[in-house]
Amino acid sequence: METVALFPVNLFVFRNSQINNVELIKKLEQYADHVKESSTLSYIRNLHDKEDFAELFNWFNQCLEQVRVNQKYDCDRFDITSSWFNRALPQSGMSQNYHRHSMSFFSAVYYLTDGSPTVFEDPVLHRTQAQLEVLRYDYKPYEYVQPEPGKLVIFPSWMYHSSIPHIANHDRYIVSFNTMPAGHVNYNLATDSVAHITIETKDKTL
Repeated sequence: METVALFPVNLFVFRNSQINNVELIKKLEQYADHVKESSTLSYIRNLHDKEDFAELFNWFNQCLEQVRVNQKYDCDRFDITSSWFNRALPQSGMSQNYHRHSMSFFSAVYYLTDGSPTVFEDPVLHRTQAQLEVLRYDYKPYEYVQPEPGKLVIFPSWMYHSSIPHIANHDRYIVSFNTMPAGHVNYNLATDSVAHITIETKDKTL
C-alpha cells in the first residue's frame, strides 16, 4: 500500500494488475438503461451487491481493511454503503463537477481506463485568504491524481474534488463507492461516543 500525503491529508493508493478491466467494462455496459446523463454518464444504482462485480468489491474490501488496520481506527470494519460507475465519452469534454461526498467516511475512485485526472482541492483554504499574502513559487491549490487501469484511490469523503474535461479518444470509466464505519465503533477507546452500526444499502431509483 502506498500512502500519499496531500495538504497534509492521507490518500491511500492501491494497484491491482490482475483485474480484467476490459471484461468489467463489458459488464458495466449491460446497465446502460439505468444510466443518467449530467456532466458524465452515471449509473446510480449499487454495484457492490451484484454478483458480476463480487471479485472487484472483495478486493476493495481488502483494501479498506488495510486502511483500517494501518490507521488504527477503532471500528470493526468499513462497509461500502453505495457504489456506482461514471463514463465520460471520447473527446466529449465530460467532467465531474466540484463536489464532496456526504453521508460517508471514506470514498474511493477506481480507474478502469486512463483519461482525465481527478483533482483534489487544498482543504486549508485560509492559507490563500490571509490579509497579508506572500505568494510562493511552487504552491498550487490543487493536486492531480492520474488515472491508471487497476488503480484505486481511497480518500476522506469531505475532500472536495472534481475531474478535468475528458478529451482523450477513448471512454473514461471509473467505479466509485462510499463507506461508513460498521460494527462496534469506539468501543475500545471511549466510554461515550460509542455505537454499534449496521449498514443496510438500497438501490436508488431514476
